[in-house]
Amino acid sequence: MKKIHALALVTALLLAPFAPVSDNLPLASLVHAAAQQDTIKESTLPAKAAGDKDEERSVEAPVPWLLVEDHRIEAYDANGKCVTYSSHPLLRIKGSARAPLARGLDAWNRQEAQDAKRGFDFAYEYKKEDRDNGVLKETAYFDYSVITKWGRVDENMISFCSFAITYSGGIHPMHGEGGTTFDTRTGKEVPLAAIVTSREALLRALATAFLTQYPGREEDLFAYDIDEQLKRFHTPEKGFDTFSWYMGTRGELVFLYPPYALGPYSSGDFTLTIERAAAPELFTEAYPLKRQREVARDKSKSIRPLPSLTASRRRKTCTSATPSPTSSAPSATCPKRATGTVCPSPTSIATRAPTLPSSSTPTKQARSPKFT
Repeated sequence: MKKIHALALVTALLLAPFAPVSDNLPLASLVHAAAQQDTIKESTLPAKAAGDKDEERSVEAPVPWLLVEDHRIEAYDANGKCVTYSSHPLLRIKGSARAPLARGLDAWNRQEAQDAKRGFDFAYEYKKEDRDNGVLKETAYFDYSVITKWGRVDENMISFCSFAITYSGGIHPMHGEGGTTFDTRTGKEVPLAAIVTSREALLRALATAFLTQYPGREEDLFAYDIDEQLKRFHTPEKGFDTFSWYMGTRGELVFLYPPYALGPYSSGDFTLTIERAAAPELFTEAYPLKRQREVARDKSKSIRPLPSLTASRRRKTCTSATPSPTSSAPSATCPKRATGTVCPSPTSIATRAPTLPSSSTPTKQARSPKFT
C-alpha cells in the first residue's frame, strides 16, 4: 500500500506544474491537481495588526513573546485563478522561556494543520466535482480559520477566540466561532470543569445571560425556551464537551453558539457572556486574576492571631489616629509600626475565609464537514 501511495505521489508531482509542495498537502488533492493541471502553493503570513480589515488573517497577540502567523494552501488553475484555498493559525513562543507552553502550542498547531488539510481536501473535492460537471462558479471554494479576539493573556493563562468558515458550493457558507484556553505554566488546555463549579450552575447562568443579552429572542430558538434548548444542546452524557468558550480580559466567561446550535441558520450566532460579579457562585478559585490574587494576599496578611491580654494592654498606648506633631519616629510600644497607625483590636480583626443536535441538522446545500 505504501508503494502504491508513493507511486501516485511521484506521478502527481511530475504531472503538476512546479510549485513548492510540502507534507502538509493531502495526497488526494495532489492527484486532483495533476489531473486538473492546477498548481498548489503554500505560504505563511504574519498576523495582522489591530485595525487591519483583512478578515482572512489572524490578529496579532497582545504580548511580545507570542508569535501569530497564518499558514495558507491555495490551488490555482491553468489561467492563474485561485479555485480553492485553506488557512489556519500558527502559534509559537519567542525565546526559550515558557517551554511547556511552547510544546502545548506545537501540538495544537499540528492538530490545526491536520484539520486544515481535511478542509482543503473537502473543498477541493467539491470544486473538482463541480468543474467536471460544468458548474463553473466564479467564487473559490474555501475552508479557513483565524484568531479574531484575544481574551486573557498572562503568566497563568492564554485564551482566545477563533472564527472558522467553509464554503463548498452550497447556498451559503457555514461558519462558527470557538474558544481555546491554555495554562501558561503547563502548556495544557484548561478544561471548563476547572473554571466552573457545576454544569447545573453553568446552565442557569447561561439562561440568565441569554434573557438579559437577547431579550425577546426566545422565539428564535428551536425549543422556544432557552432553558429547554440549552438542555437539548448540552446533554448530560457529553459533560462539558459541548461548551465552546474562552475567558475574557476581565476574567469573564464567553460562550459561543454558531448557527444551528440554539436556533436555525436565520437566527444567527449567539454569544453569551457571564461576568464574575453576576454569578460569583459559578466560578471556582482556580486561575484568579492578578487583582483577585492581590486582594486575597492582602486579606491573608490582615488575619492575625488574637493578641494576648498582656499584648492588648501594651497596645493601648498606640490608638491615636493622628500622629504627634512633635515626633514621627516609630512608637516604642508598637515595634515596626509607624506612629499614628491604629493597632487592630480583637473586634476589628475580620475573619475571611461544535456535534449538532438532531433537531438542528443543516441543509444538504451547506455541504460542510465542520462545526459539530
